[in-house]
Amino acid sequence: MRNVYITKKIRIGLTANDWSLYGDDDDPKRDMAAFEMNEKIEAVLNEHPTREEATIAISAILNQYSDFGAYDSEGVQVAGELIREFFN
Repeated sequence: MRNVYITKKIRIGLTANDWSLYGDDDDPKRDMAAFEMNEKIEAVLNEHPTREEATIAISAILNQYSDFGAYDSEGVQVAGELIREFFN
């Protein structure tokens, strides 16, 4: 349809537990990692890349936080759900 634009934005508020990050529940570094991951992934998705571009960029973000286990199967699964929800 001409002259119709649909935009989509995402806001992510997942906790370190939601991401299944390593560490103690009261570790502020773990909480900061979750916050930073949320912000970076939001930015990627809100730039409206293709699904493939988003997957590559988000994979790199998870890798940045691999010390917290973000690139383990649980974090990859959460990221995959975000990507599926956003692009569906």
